Amino acid sequence: MKAAEIDEDGNWIHEGEKIPLVGSTIPVPDTARLRGEPEQQEVLYMTTALVKYDNCLSCNEHFDETYPCFVTEYGARMIPARCCDTFLWITEKIGEEYDGRNDA
Repeated sequence: MKAAEIDEDGNWIHEGEKIPLVGSTIPVPDTARLRGEPEQQEVLYMTTALVKYDNCLSCNEHFDETYPCFVTEYGARMIPARCCDTFLWITEKIGEEYDGRNDA
């Protein structure tokens, strides 16, 4: 799956078929599982990336209302950044937000 294959309605377009991600189970990377949550997590709902972010955390391209943000059962958020074909994973450390980067 590539970020560019996720449409604005939250579907993964695979071999011409639309597969809804909400209700699906997806693998969540280690960087978004800071407290030992399971790797496979169900996507509970979709919102827009604009709820929290104006620009892509990877390439700084401006998000618009067509950029979805998926939230898993353990609170990991995934934004398929079609602008740079990157999946952005965001989670929360206790008391602070964490964007998956190891900035010191």
